[in-house]
Amino acid sequence: MNEREPEVSLPRDLSEQKILADLARISTNSIGEPLTWGATPLVSTWEIKIQQDDVKAEINKLFSRKNTPEYVSPELAQYIEILNMSRTANRETHNLESFAYREKADLNDLPGEVLEVIDRAARGFASPAELLFIQDLLGVPTIELASLTHPYGRERIKLLKEMRPAVNNAITLMGGALVRGIKPTFKIKGAQDLRNPKKNGAIHMTRETPFGELPSGVKVMERSSFVVILDQLPSEQAEVIRSIPYENNKNWADSLGYRGGLYKLAPELLNNDDYEKAAPVSTTIVASNEALQAKLLSKEAVKEAHKNAREKQQQVLLGSVATKNVNL
Repeated sequence: MNEREPEVSLPRDLSEQKILADLARISTNSIGEPLTWGATPLVSTWEIKIQQDDVKAEINKLFSRKNTPEYVSPELAQYIEILNMSRTANRETHNLESFAYREKADLNDLPGEVLEVIDRAARGFASPAELLFIQDLLGVPTIELASLTHPYGRERIKLLKEMRPAVNNAITLMGGALVRGIKPTFKIKGAQDLRNPKKNGAIHMTRETPFGELPSGVKVMERSSFVVILDQLPSEQAEVIRSIPYENNKNWADSLGYRGGLYKLAPELLNNDDYEKAAPVSTTIVASNEALQAKLLSKEAVKEAHKNAREKQQQVLLGSVATKNVNL
């Protein structure tokens, strides 16, 4: 059987003294929680699923009609809520898969203090620094550090003033360097009504902002999701945007960005906190190791991992049957 041997390839210092010193150094980093800006859990047990279902139920209340601004139609509010649900599901899937395909699979040789941190991270109660520590120690390709849902830029968006400094502090504690002066990247991801642009109410966009880089090559990036509400824009600009067809238009996104002016307008709206025109939905900060992503999350690597898992499961099953027969 072609077993992968991650521990052999890891250059990391796994000595207990070094690990405990690292944990002591990062212990001052602020911790988010699932209902504030805590990261998505790393595993999905029955207990964690129940916990997250309760969290989602509370978050969903933020999208209720009573919490929706008057200038947002019921149809647009529903689109924004579904947008957030889709984003949450994608985040969960990506975080779970990345941790499952980590480089160091065996946790048996780790000190109890590390297992406690991993347990809290598994449930969504670890600090950004602890998550960066786990990523480096176990070779996790990409890991979420913090996430906040803040529809329409209302009260909860103030929690970004806690979340962002905590991540910056985590990068510094892990020996990384903060990134300054690089402009964010804006992308157009979709629209409320792609098939009928003339009746379209909003454009879904994202903003990616570099935060820092670690000595290991891990890059930390903030990803914000928001919608530009067309009825809130000057009628001339909204008309230009609505005149750009989606069907049979491979350059639809760039057409909206350049000809429709959204690449210029979106940064201005967000910089001025003009949330009536650019309605925030959520902000997530992720740490990614491109080399490990290519090594562990490629289609070939995932296929091989599944094959090895099936072979190992079959081996355990056959061993169990053999033991049973011997005992008969």
